[in-house]
Amino acid sequence: MSSYRSQREQIQQQKANKKKKQLTTAAVVAVIIIVALLVIYFFPRRAVAGPSVGDPEAPVKVDMFSNYKCSYCVSFTRENEDDFIKNYVDTGKVYLTYHIFPFTDDDGQVAAEATYCAADQNKFWEYKKQVFENVGFSGALADSSLDTYAQNVGLDMAQFQQCRSSDEHTSTINEVRQYAQMNGVSGTPTFIVNGTLVYAGELEATVENALAEAGN
Repeated sequence: MSSYRSQREQIQQQKANKKKKQLTTAAVVAVIIIVALLVIYFFPRRAVAGPSVGDPEAPVKVDMFSNYKCSYCVSFTRENEDDFIKNYVDTGKVYLTYHIFPFTDDDGQVAAEATYCAADQNKFWEYKKQVFENVGFSGALADSSLDTYAQNVGLDMAQFQQCRSSDEHTSTINEVRQYAQMNGVSGTPTFIVNGTLVYAGELEATVENALAEAGN
């Protein structure tokens, strides 16, 4: 009888230890999940610095996400971007930060990386304009075309080609993708106006509301 009781107590102890271990594991997993959620929630909203224009102290901050292979982005760039910059950025009302957000690893990403290489020589906006002006034509995103745009805007070609061959801006694209996803950006062109996600048709009205809230 004593041996039976000892065996039963041993089994109960094993069960108790197993349950305790399961509870400990569950608690650790719960803590990890909570910490991950807190990191995501409190992660800085402007996590990625991009090429910017305007007054950094402007009352309205706008992040723009664009894509060379997006027809709506082409339309916005050709028909609306210059006026938006003239009316809001040049007047000190908006600080605009631009992010090229290619969806897939194709020639659109290659062109985006080339543009960031141009940004290293302070020619981001000029180079981007060259690309958008030619998108739609055959071979617009080919390597030879990307080199031609670099020559057109006066880049140091040796530096530009070294930058491209090093793939150093692959990480830049990955950061932009992560930042876009973190902010709920799933298409282009998309804008974040003082933390509010909007599309091109809502951009100016949202900026005007933000200016009014800031007393401008």
